Amino acid sequence: EIKKRIRDTDRVLRREGLTATAKVDAERKRKALEVQLAQLQTQKVAGKVDDKYKMVKFFEKQKLLRKLKQVEKQLSKLEMRSSDMDSDKEHMLYTDVFYISHYPSGEKYISLMQSPNNDESARKRNEMRDAIRARIDAGELVMDLDKVKSSAEVAKKQSVSSAAAALS
Repeated sequence: EIKKRIRDTDRVLRREGLTATAKVDAERKRKALEVQLAQLQTQKVAGKVDDKYKMVKFFEKQKLLRKLKQVEKQLSKLEMRSSDMDSDKEHMLYTDVFYISHYPSGEKYISLMQSPNNDESARKRNEMRDAIRARIDAGELVMDLDKVKSSAEVAKKQSVSSAAAALS
C-alpha cells in the first residue's frame, strides 16, 4: 500500500509542466511516505523478534513467579518480614520479572536462566537489570505480585486458547 503510494508520487514528480508548489507538495508527501515505510518495516522486524522470544520469556516468567511464591511462603512462615536476606532475594526476583516484562521490543532477548555466552551479553543483561532497579526505586514500576500473577494468567490463558485454535 505505502510502496504503491510512493510509486504514484514518483510518477507525479516525473510529469512535465508541474507547478513549483505541486512539486514541493509531492516531494514532501514522498518523504513522509518513506518515513512511514521505514517505521512499518522496523515494526515488522520487531514483531518477528518478539514472536521468536515470546515462549522463552513466558517460561522464564513462570519459573520466577514460582520462586517468588516460595520466598513469600518462607517469609510468612518465619513471620519476620524484615529479614534482609529474604527481602533482597524477593526484590531480585521482582526485578527479574520486570526485566522480562519490560524488555525492549525488537531486541534480541538475553535469557536470565542461562549463563551468558560472552561478556557482552552479561554486561547488557546487568545494564538492563540496573535500569529496571532504578525504575523500581524511582517508583515508576510498582512491585505488586497480584498484578504480575494476573498478567501471567492472562498470557497463559491466551497461549492455551491459541494452541487450541491452532489444533482445530
